[in-house]
Amino acid sequence: MEECRNCGAKALFEEQKVCHECKKQYRKDWMHPAQGIKSMMKNKFTEFTAFCEVIDNSIQAGATNVKVKMETSGKEILAMAFGDDGIGMDAEILEGCLSIGESTRYGDQSAEGLGRFGVGMKFAALNQAKRCSVWSKPPGGEWMFTYLDVNEVESGALPNCPIPIPQKPPAHYSNLHGKDQGTLVLWEKYYGRKKSIGQISKEAPVYLGRTYRYFIWNEGPNGESIGNRQKPLRLFFDGEELHAVDPLYANKNNNRFPDDPPADVWDQMTISWPVGPETRESADKRGVTAPDESDIRIRFSLLPDEWLIPGLAGTKEFCEPRGIDKQSTGFSILRNYREVFFGPIDGNVWRHTPPGGWSRFEDVDRWWGCEILFDGWLDNRFSFGGRDPLPKPLLLEAIKKTLLPRRVAARGAIRDRIKSRRPLRD
Repeated sequence: MEECRNCGAKALFEEQKVCHECKKQYRKDWMHPAQGIKSMMKNKFTEFTAFCEVIDNSIQAGATNVKVKMETSGKEILAMAFGDDGIGMDAEILEGCLSIGESTRYGDQSAEGLGRFGVGMKFAALNQAKRCSVWSKPPGGEWMFTYLDVNEVESGALPNCPIPIPQKPPAHYSNLHGKDQGTLVLWEKYYGRKKSIGQISKEAPVYLGRTYRYFIWNEGPNGESIGNRQKPLRLFFDGEELHAVDPLYANKNNNRFPDDPPADVWDQMTISWPVGPETRESADKRGVTAPDESDIRIRFSLLPDEWLIPGLAGTKEFCEPRGIDKQSTGFSILRNYREVFFGPIDGNVWRHTPPGGWSRFEDVDRWWGCEILFDGWLDNRFSFGGRDPLPKPLLLEAIKKTLLPRRVAARGAIRDRIKSRRPLRD
């Protein structure tokens, strides 16, 4: 039995947490909810990366329709609502869905997995809003409700995850979620807005359409199936169905601009890379056999010839809705077909990565596209710090070495085309 180190009183029963005499804890907790919640609210998310954490869960739940609604008043966001028609959660899973670190997919590095650590949606919610409510209904079940409220945690009124109760979602969100099954997530007491409401409305269709393009197409670049999905994803933002945005400008399926000319996609490059021993060990514990190696696929394209005519593709009206801007200089990196990074690699990192001859990204680099696809088996070969899963040094060196000849050829062709307006040739 525990003995209180403050007053010496012995516990009355096993696992007693608080001394019955001096009212102090026998042992320190791993985490203090109020202080822990405040720390979690400081995680680095943008609005869009936060939204994606919820959308990821919907896709993992097999949803065909995922709908996002932004409720505003003046210049402020009042609430963000996320609804889907996925398989939903029973009461036991729902009770833990807002518990930090609890996840039914912890450590998932399969071809279907979009999350691994059980923290993404919770951290995202806390980064954006002080209250997160969740309603969910599994097939054949009933709607159940739970919530997390920062103010109640800080006051001590909500020391533990509340037990889910039967409750239907608010009627005015009924068009967001499925009728017979699904989930509704509602963020209220919103405080984390960084962009203006106008920027969010304009940029969200491009960001989300690019991030989930392969799920909207419902197939990989070579026509392969994506995980266990049966139907294409239909993704909505404020009532608008979003189209796929291809940073290679090559796939015209469900494209926002179907009449655009296609880009010229060069032959795929493949780098086979060893799966880390820690990944294989983790897989063994879960009864899964990890491969010795996994492929990193690199696809490279030149934007359409017509866009390289001076004065056409350089206009803001033309570029913005297609996702072409200075931030598109660089790469689209995808894990299990879901984009996790878009843009240039930090100049200091890139400059000091061998081989030489490519010290920085320049404006001309906007006119070629590159995507790098890897699967969850190579998670440990990427650095996920700061939310940017960039390749670790040796892998980054291999990627740069592989890409360098393509980039040299592309820059020359692009500059010649802009100068002479002659058709591009490989």
